Amino acid sequence: MTLKNKSVRATTQARKSLAQRERETQRKAIDEKVSSNRAQLEEEEDQWFKFLMDQREREIRAAEEAVRIQRERERASAHRTPEQRAAEAKARQERDAERRMRAATAAMTQSQSTQWAEYESKWTTFQEIAVITMAAVPWPPNAESLLQWQIQKTAGTQAEYKSKVKSAYKKCALRWHPDKFMGNFGSKMAEADKEKIHSKLNDNFQILNASLTAALKGT
Repeated sequence: MTLKNKSVRATTQARKSLAQRERETQRKAIDEKVSSNRAQLEEEEDQWFKFLMDQREREIRAAEEAVRIQRERERASAHRTPEQRAAEAKARQERDAERRMRAATAAMTQSQSTQWAEYESKWTTFQEIAVITMAAVPWPPNAESLLQWQIQKTAGTQAEYKSKVKSAYKKCALRWHPDKFMGNFGSKMAEADKEKIHSKLNDNFQILNASLTAALKGT
């Protein structure tokens, strides 16, 4: 073998050795990264599980505390007079009524209030319309909120919530009951829209009745 061939062979072998060492270095780096990622993942899983268990334990303690309090109330209730129990029941009803009123008020945004104000304004001129079409009827901006809107406008204290609900429902019914509405305005309705108007009246009044049931629940 000539000197030149030996040199080429040595160079080739050196390159192969260098390439092998580089591959081994890369493989080692990859293994270390995988191991590091696995350790990080395990740590994150441990932290998640600890959070989950802490949360569950808090829930269990809270449930146990609620049972303890309920038992104490039951024991105390056995020694209360009927008058005391009636007073407590009335107080709970008043708190529930106040909570519902706060929820209803909070749900009414400024934009919605403007829409309802426009709705009321349209009613002042609606009765003067000569021919009533579907588009001419001042429908509520939101049938689901009709009763709550009227409740807010009805005078009365929080303790009189049940009376406020009934009074508000009466005002809505006088305006939107299908028979009442058709009796007041049916003769002025456009024949082409009469059936559509009556159908929407029925739909809205069913929603109003459902709102009444929800409002009076627990009072």
